[in-house]
Amino acid sequence: MRDGKLYGCNYAGYASVAGLTAETAGDYYDLGTFSGEKKAELVEFRLGFNERGYMEFCKKCAGYGNNSHPVKAAEQL
Repeated sequence: MRDGKLYGCNYAGYASVAGLTAETAGDYYDLGTFSGEKKAELVEFRLGFNERGYMEFCKKCAGYGNNSHPVKAAEQL
């Protein structure tokens, strides 16, 4: 979590802050828009669901926890 945004991928947030990638909408949940009516939306985001179905920064490796498409070191970008 950084600046009121909850990132779906920590590494995407780190890369954005470091200036390696642009911040991509959908890769974070803006907690400034949260209300009690949006509880299900927040839970779905935390479970890994977003409009694209993946985090932009991690699209080649399919995520850290369930990596079904490993990529060799230094080939992610």
